[in-house]
Amino acid sequence: IIVSTITLPIEIDLKERLKEVESQVPLKFQGADQPCAGLGYSYVFERDPINFEFQKNEVFFSVSGGLGLDVNYCPGCHSLFGEERCITPRVYGSCGKKGEPQRKLITKFLTSIQLNKNFRLEAKTKLTTVKLIDPCQFSFMKINVTNEIEKTIQNELVKQEKEIDQQISSVSIRPQLISAWEELQRPITLYDLGYLYLQPKSIAFDNINFQNQKATSNLQMTLSPTVLTNKKTTVKKTTLPTAMQQPVSNKFELYIDVVATYDSLNSLINRSLKGKPFVIDKKTIYIDSASLFQVSLDTLGVKVSFSGYAKGVMYFKGLPTLDTLTQQLRVTNLSYTLSTKSVLLNTAKWLYTDKI
Repeated sequence: IIVSTITLPIEIDLKERLKEVESQVPLKFQGADQPCAGLGYSYVFERDPINFEFQKNEVFFSVSGGLGLDVNYCPGCHSLFGEERCITPRVYGSCGKKGEPQRKLITKFLTSIQLNKNFRLEAKTKLTTVKLIDPCQFSFMKINVTNEIEKTIQNELVKQEKEIDQQISSVSIRPQLISAWEELQRPITLYDLGYLYLQPKSIAFDNINFQNQKATSNLQMTLSPTVLTNKKTTVKKTTLPTAMQQPVSNKFELYIDVVATYDSLNSLINRSLKGKPFVIDKKTIYIDSASLFQVSLDTLGVKVSFSGYAKGVMYFKGLPTLDTLTQQLRVTNLSYTLSTKSVLLNTAKWLYTDKI
């Protein structure tokens, strides 16, 4: 069986989905760690709008913002009446707060996106960067708390990875493909020639690529197209199958089987020939009807009734062949017999061989 193949480009606009991601990520993050001994802190991070960049099948999320920090320090603690207390007065400090400009913090995510076999986007997000551009350093303790703060904020942002994945993975093109699949199974009218049934069989897709906030890919379908001269209600329809992920070539190849009934072909031939005049030696005959019949497995017969100058029936037989260059059906090795009450035609029928 020769498989027909068509490739369909698809495009998904991600603008609205990216807006949803933006709205789902909190504008403010707060955290704190207040042990009795050692370094304690609390922070507030207020983010700017998320910046999205696209490269092949990956999306980069860049989030920057301002950080405000309160810290305190206790060299050691002891227990007094069951309560932990600092052995010396606790030392306090802050940066990015109390009138100071907030410290600049940059975070980055990387999301890889694919289309799964059920035609839904599948995302995998990972936090790649948490960086304080101007870290907090307290001279009275000579302690740089940057690493601790970065680690805490990182833990908070990691929790957003799944939220981002869920938002992106809510995008599905399955409903649109179901509609397209059903439409491809409807018969296409070829006017007088009959109906084309594409009969899609399978579907595969290529990797997703991103450009200008749009996701693009190629879907490749295999089909078994058939032309039927009569509309057939028994052509079995199929549901949209699960997809295969494989390299997709840019193909559009249709190999079409043609199934024609004699009744439908006879109707076509009669529309073309019925009433058509033929002039032989200034005598005119008219085609009244024509019909096809099978002579043998590879031989076609044609019955032609005529009237006018003479009335009768001619029977042709020959080998039908398809000219692949001109796409015309020809009958070769043509022979005929003549049945008529005209003695003149019967005795002189060989004179008209060229005309016939």
